Amino acid sequence: MKLSGSPSGVSQCGTLPKSEQRMVGSWLSSRLDFYHLKLGKKHCSPGQSAIATLIKSGLSPLKRRYRNIKVSAHAVVWGWLGRESLMGRLDISVDRPRQGGTTQNAWVWSAMIDGGWLTATPIISELQRQEKILSCLTRCAGATCTASGWYLGSHCVQSLYQMLRRNYPPGMTGVDLLALDISLLTIGGKLSGDCLRYRAGGSLDTEWWPRILRAIAADDLPVSCESISILEPFVLQWYSPSPSSVRTTTPPAERTLWVLDLCCGFRSLDDPVMSVLKPVAGAGTRVVCIGIDICPRQVRGSEVIEPDWCVDLLDDDSLPPGSIIESISAHFNLALPDLVHVHASPPCITNSRADASNSNRGCGYRNWHTQHCLPLLSSTHDPIPHGHTTVGHRELAVLHDRLEKKLFSSLIAESSDHGFTFTVENPVGELR
Repeated sequence: MKLSGSPSGVSQCGTLPKSEQRMVGSWLSSRLDFYHLKLGKKHCSPGQSAIATLIKSGLSPLKRRYRNIKVSAHAVVWGWLGRESLMGRLDISVDRPRQGGTTQNAWVWSAMIDGGWLTATPIISELQRQEKILSCLTRCAGATCTASGWYLGSHCVQSLYQMLRRNYPPGMTGVDLLALDISLLTIGGKLSGDCLRYRAGGSLDTEWWPRILRAIAADDLPVSCESISILEPFVLQWYSPSPSSVRTTTPPAERTLWVLDLCCGFRSLDDPVMSVLKPVAGAGTRVVCIGIDICPRQVRGSEVIEPDWCVDLLDDDSLPPGSIIESISAHFNLALPDLVHVHASPPCITNSRADASNSNRGCGYRNWHTQHCLPLLSSTHDPIPHGHTTVGHRELAVLHDRLEKKLFSSLIAESSDHGFTFTVENPVGELR
């Protein structure tokens, strides 16, 4: 099939007349059949490769046809693809690319509007139906008039349909069109309450919107493209397939179980946390392991490992004494009741039992002959029987004592207040 003649009857905004759309649609259909058969997929829906070939080969002839007219050949092709998808001829999972390499999710009705398949009809019919709905609410059981509009109670939509059945086409389409009008009134702020579309058994009807689009594509319903554009984002939000979205217009907040790894280093705790908690977390719950360390990154081969927050535990401005865990919770906006466990791995270099052999070499950290393994004195002090050390070694041991005192006192107090458990890892040494 070839494109014959020149396009006529094109509106100022670039909308094609139905006759032109049908001729171009037949031409695109014949080209798709050719590529479909050529690819050997006669008995299955065309895939992405056949669609890509059609778009690539079909744009050039259409660009030449609409050279002097305000018509986008790209919009015409995608508008036809959207209509054919809704009519069941094409695979609905065909991806429509965006600039930047991403894909457009809900592209079907947007493509039909851009391509002229959903042309704007007189809005008066929709306004008349909506005015009839508002006038019937005074007689509808379960509807309450408030200062901000009408509130719809349970089963109110079914009562409305019984009163308005003569104002809509017969069959299930009338129920779908009523749901569309109620949605438009809800967006306009005139209705609130239980405005979602339900099946006869009480479950949420998530298929009414595709039915509406198919009916519009077949010219069976007078609905304007303005209404389609307005409803698109709201329908995607309201009618989520998740069971938790039933009878609510906003998705529930996701719960986050978290484990805190202090002095996380190479983050060896991440995988065990995920393997233990993820199977028992349940639907709607995510699991995270938060790593805190003073070192901004660790390098292991080609792998670079970074903490979630690079901060010094002795920084009293960021982590005040007695509220270290609360400050970390506020920093990541995580709920303390969802904190499962805190694991701390404080520096072990000054607490390791192996340090005892360095005390007589002038490079040790602690006096292991005292009760609490106190830091060794530096060589500037009077010599002691069990050796001495440098100023740097002593200062590091004193610093670690301050860190452990602040950390452990905070963990003990906060775990009692908030109910989480904690562990501390250190070699058998001074912290035993």
